[in-house]
Parts: sequence; C-alpha cells; structure tokens
Amino acid sequence: MIRPFGAHCDIGAFEFVDTPPTISVIANEATPINTPITVPFTVDDAESGAAAVSVSATSSNTTLVPNANLVIGGSGANRTVTMTPAPNQFGTTTIAIAAADGTLTASRAFTLTVVISGGGDFDGDGKADPAVYRPSTGGWYMLRSSSAYTSSGAFSWGLSTDTPVPGDYDGDGKADPTVFRPSTGSWYILQSSTNYTTSIGVSWGLSTDVPVPADYDGDGKTDPAVFRPSTGGWQILNSRTGYTTSTSVNWGLSTDVPVPGDYDGDGKTDPTVFRPSTGGWHILNSRTGYTTSTSVNWGLSTDVAVPGDYDGDGKTDPAVYRPSTGSWYALRSSTDYTTSLGVSWGLSTDVPVPADYDGDGKTDPAVFRPSTGGWYLLQSSTNYTTSVGVSWGLSTDIPIQRRP
Repeated sequence: MIRPFGAHCDIGAFEFVDTPPTISVIANEATPINTPITVPFTVDDAESGAAAVSVSATSSNTTLVPNANLVIGGSGANRTVTMTPAPNQFGTTTIAIAAADGTLTASRAFTLTVVISGGGDFDGDGKADPAVYRPSTGGWYMLRSSSAYTSSGAFSWGLSTDTPVPGDYDGDGKADPTVFRPSTGSWYILQSSTNYTTSIGVSWGLSTDVPVPADYDGDGKTDPAVFRPSTGGWQILNSRTGYTTSTSVNWGLSTDVPVPGDYDGDGKTDPTVFRPSTGGWHILNSRTGYTTSTSVNWGLSTDVAVPGDYDGDGKTDPAVYRPSTGSWYALRSSTDYTTSLGVSWGLSTDVPVPADYDGDGKTDPAVFRPSTGGWYLLQSSTNYTTSVGVSWGLSTDIPIQRRP
C-alpha cells in the first residue's frame, strides 16, 4: 500500500506500508480413520500477488496427523492441504496454515477430526470384523480381520434377554462387548483397553427405549444413548464428562426408525430418524448445536435403513437395503445428495450388516445369511468388483453389525 507521507509533503514523497497475506476461512473437517482428506482454501497478497505467497502447515497432534503427512498443493490464489492420518489413529488435531510473502506472515487454524467410520472393529486394525452375539449363552464371537480371518476371539458377556450394543466406549480404537439390559435400563461395558479385565456399568434408559449408542459429543468414545418412541426423545449420556452430564433432544415420531450417524461431518453423531411411511430421512444437525435440520426422501416403506459412509467423505449417507430385490441404494452426501449408488448384493432372507470391512474408509454392502452362517462382504476398495465370503455364526445368532 502507498500513501502520502506527512500532512505537507513534496510530490513523490511516499511511505510504503506492507500488509500481511490473507488466508480464507477454513471450516472444521472430519475424515474416517485411515482416510486422507484434501481441503481447499485461497490466499492473496496486496503487494506481491497470490502467486508469490508461500504456504506451510503444522499439526497440533502429530501422533494423529504427523507434520510430514501434511501436503500443500495448488498454485496462485487456489491452494489445498492434503492431510493423511497415521494408520489406525483417531481423534482431533488443530491444523494451522501459515502464509508468508517474504516479509510478513498470516495464519489460519481449523480442527480436523479423524473418526471411526464403521462399527465392529474388535482388533483395532481399522477394519470391521464379522462378529455375532449368541443370546443362548451370552457369548460374543469375533473373526479377526487383522489375521485375514484365520483367528478369532470369544467372550462371555450378557444374558439371553440383553440387547448387544457394541461400541468403542473407552476410546482405544477397539469395539467393546456391551449389552443393554431392558429390564433394568442398565448398560454393561467390557473394556478392551484393559484386555477385558475390567468393566463399567451405568443405568440409562427405560425398558421400552431403543438403544442408539454412538459418539454424540465428539470425544472418540461411544456414548450410551436411547431413543424413546413414546415421546420421540433422544437421551444421551455424555462420555466426555465421565457420564456426569447428559443431553436430551426431541426428534422423531413413535413410528420412526432411529438411524443415528454423522451426517454433517463434524465428528459428532446426529440424532436422525427414517420414516418408513414417507421414505423420509430427518437429520438434526449437531454442527449447529441442534438448531437446524436436514430432510431428504430416500427409500420405500418396505426397505431396511442401512446408513453408512459409502462415498468416504466422512459423512453418513442415507441408504436402504431392499430385501425384495437384494439391492442397496445409497444417496451420496459428497454430491449434496444429487447422485446415488446402487448395487445388488444379497437375498431377501439375508440380514444386512454394512460396515467398513476392507479399511478404505467407506462402508461396504454386506449381508449375514442365517441359514448358513455365511458373511458376504462386497468390497468398496475394488469398486465392488470383488467380495469376501466367510462362515461365522449360527442361525440363531445376532450379527452385531445388523441394521437397523
């Protein structure tokens, strides 16, 4: 910038004032575990122009995202930062973008949340494991993906009348065998972080509630939560505060199916319902503190809701499994719900068990076949050109990835 020097000055006497470069606002982002994400932003400089601006990036949590895993791209005004999380790590980090024009610098920071995109990872390798709960014995049986399905694990945890509600309640990156006991409204969590030597019990919910555990507060731990059909209420017990506080929101009708997920990509689960009577999905956005909502129509009244991150953008996609045809239909959040994915996978008598079995950050269409105990996993990592089939479980078992 050039301006006159002094109140009275000779023509040609000027003072040069340098201004720092500018960086556009960058929104907080989220990405599934083991999944890189590229975020665009713009830079400029009043004196030298955008092309002369050099850009760098640093991470506050280098265990989660090492500085070496931050790559700046683009040129001129349009730049990008590609962030690659360390293998099997999840949590939050602050990414600081610095811009320099040779004399002055400017900075801009945002939060990146790396989330576990799918449930059922008992061995912590970033891939869901075929697993079943056996009500007759209270047994949990997991087939480990980390050993290419050559080894397994088993635990006794629960009663025949319990509901299996696995999740990562202790935040160690592994699913914990957990049950909800309707008769007492109690949750019993067997902690993988202590090699299953300790457990936690909390009372949360009524016998008529539907358990909907997920990470609602964004701390990387599953929260005990219930949906109360009689009132349409969601009652969430916050793990972030050691179960000393809770959150309550009203969202849904008594006939709705609760389908919680991170639909807005902020690293927190959104209370969401699927309304079979209309095929409507109604999402209460945690990103705005539950002050806004999103609704889309997707599916038929006879469809089974199978939400998941099928396009790998860090957001849950509305999706349905159609038993009459064995078809899967996912509405892509990455295109703002303007495009969809459709694949045929399964029989009318199969139980849909979608999860990220191949560890690419995308939910895979998958089914459990009670008649044979077979699991059939269609791999998104090969663009649905290959599949994996394993036998694991009995016809009376409950597959823990089942939907809804």
